[in-house]
Amino acid sequence: MYKFSTTSTTKAVQNITNADEKKLIKEKQCSFALVDKYHGKVHFQVPVNENIVPVKDKDINTYWAWVEFGNTWRAIPASLMNGYVEFTCDRMKSFGIIYGPKMMENVVQPSGTTISTSNEGRLVLQFDKGSVDKEQSLKYSIQRPDQEYAKHSLNFKTLVASVSDKIRLNYEKSQFKKPMHLSGTLSCDEDQGSDFEEFDIKVVGYQDEKPIILDTIAERVTAGRFTGKVDGYDGAALVAIKRGKEENENFTETLKNELDLFYGNRKVCKVLLFYHGKDNTTLYFKTECCLQRNSDDIIAKHKNHKLIFESGDILLPPHQRIRIRPTGCLGLKPGIKSHPFLFFMYVTMENNTLFSVELNRGMGRSTNAIMEFSADNQRRGEIAKADFSLDFL
Repeated sequence: MYKFSTTSTTKAVQNITNADEKKLIKEKQCSFALVDKYHGKVHFQVPVNENIVPVKDKDINTYWAWVEFGNTWRAIPASLMNGYVEFTCDRMKSFGIIYGPKMMENVVQPSGTTISTSNEGRLVLQFDKGSVDKEQSLKYSIQRPDQEYAKHSLNFKTLVASVSDKIRLNYEKSQFKKPMHLSGTLSCDEDQGSDFEEFDIKVVGYQDEKPIILDTIAERVTAGRFTGKVDGYDGAALVAIKRGKEENENFTETLKNELDLFYGNRKVCKVLLFYHGKDNTTLYFKTECCLQRNSDDIIAKHKNHKLIFESGDILLPPHQRIRIRPTGCLGLKPGIKSHPFLFFMYVTMENNTLFSVELNRGMGRSTNAIMEFSADNQRRGEIAKADFSLDFL
């Protein structure tokens, strides 16, 4: 649940607990105004959903709260504090949390400079002596690969098997006389590991957001870590390409699409729910999570089964587990304690699951059937909800 605290004139932090000072606070809805006795700054804290807000990447990201006051919206700087996103606010109608790559800055010296782009040193820039004639500013931001997608990428029948962090650069290219050395660790399944001996390690340069395989040699530094040279590009990354795949006639387009997936560019999807039948009080359903562009074809393929629900457009990462929670007049079958799950994987068309639920129209229960689809085991991760009557089935 959300929390409030205030810093008083004595600088001591006080928790605000008087219920009269908070109004309409729910899981996905919050509207409140605090009385004027709190003269210090009032801090509003939102529990972190790590499936949405990556806490581990806070050293390379910046966070904001998008808050509605009356009929206007304001962007307020936020920070991560003890499992909460925190920002100052004493009244609101609604809000959202947004985050993105943090713009960082270092100075490159004529004597040479080494820049570690994060606390863990996952991506390091090295500038040789004589790269610049005088001190030059280098601004950059970092994008981490999606860990769930990267964990499974070595086993996919795709072009790109693994990537390093991606760096975006903002600098005066004409002032840099030598290439920069890029050293990075490639993502992989930590349980299995990889020496990447079966892959070609390449340096990718970005120009106007388009990736280009550079004609430069990437050398192995240690297990899973490689280095290469970059000169005159807006961004760069190291990638492991499956050997023999470079002959693909759609290589350039495929490369861009797959790198977009690694770096968290979400896909527009839909959740579909089909009714398959009934046996006494047991109801059978099939649900699919598909790319928006494929939804019409999938619906046509299931013409013998009634389409109960089609969600609106949903933005999902390339690999997502979706929890299905039956409620209303539906519930889990007796003896079943775990909820069914649906898996969405961008690289396959078979993102579906068959499951059964128990009909329960007991006293006090809803007369409608409800299926909640969530991205984690918390209700705050809800991505879609089907609310329907069983009368027309």
